[in-house]
Amino acid sequence: MYQNIYLELRKMKYDISSVDLLIAEGRPMKSDYSILKYVEQNQMMLITRDGQNRVGCEENGIPCISFGENPSIEVVIEKIKEIDSNT
Repeated sequence: MYQNIYLELRKMKYDISSVDLLIAEGRPMKSDYSILKYVEQNQMMLITRDGQNRVGCEENGIPCISFGENPSIEVVIEKIKEIDSNT
């Protein structure tokens, strides 16, 4: 995930994690499949820049936000709220 976005959302008290932190905790998160499965099992939303992960989310009904490089925190929050209101 985007480190700067992670830090901003954390400051704003969002319940958030990152793949890097999960790996540091010892979770097996080296493949896209593992990441998507974890997100699905924990009823999370994935924020990614990886197009394959976005497609995997769409195919499996997993909430996902996909951005290019360096999205603004305002745009990310807007998308989070949009997805939350649709679920």
